Amino acid sequence: ANGVATDSSGNVYVTGSTYRSLDGNTSAGNADLIVVKYYDNGTKQWTQQLGSYSNDVAFDVATDSSGNTYITGYTGGPLDGNTNAGELDLILVKYDSSGNKSWTKQLGTSTSDYARGVSVDADGNVCVSGYTTAALDGQTHYGSDDLFLVKYDSSGNKSWTRQLGTSTLDRAVDVIHDTSGNAYVAGSTLGDLDYQRSQGGDDLFLVKFSSDGVKQ
Repeated sequence: ANGVATDSSGNVYVTGSTYRSLDGNTSAGNADLIVVKYYDNGTKQWTQQLGSYSNDVAFDVATDSSGNTYITGYTGGPLDGNTNAGELDLILVKYDSSGNKSWTKQLGTSTSDYARGVSVDADGNVCVSGYTTAALDGQTHYGSDDLFLVKYDSSGNKSWTRQLGTSTLDRAVDVIHDTSGNAYVAGSTLGDLDYQRSQGGDDLFLVKFSSDGVKQ
């Protein structure tokens, strides 16, 4: 298990991965992503499992005001009818409150792209944060690992992609929204990120983007 979230009714959602058939589901092979929903008293409501022939790992989970669940992570294969762009692609999967899958989105480069955080704003838009080793979705690659932020609407349509980095390692691990729809991305960098000055070793960073993807 890698991520946990609650909804407005107090239900609890846990996401991660499994190498076997979990709770009556079918294993696709290697690691499959999982999400489990519990009532606030700990009673299990449902378990969903999804995978490809390769490794599929979920790192974070978020919910919206309607009780829909959003899972993010990465896949090494073509997940749920999507096309694999390279080595590892970022993924975003939406389930409704009953555990029915609404849609699966996959995005990547010819190398590896890791999604690590997910957040939903008040309008149901979803932001996924992580890091990429190439130019993601037409953005500029700065070198080594760059942080990214991708925004989707509630129907899974991609709104925009942003990428930011240095010549070294810049990795986003989480994202959260405020009430105005601004997104805040946190992680670590080894370089002078966005004209800031490295203090040595790994430095923490916090980047704010507006709802339309403008870096603040």
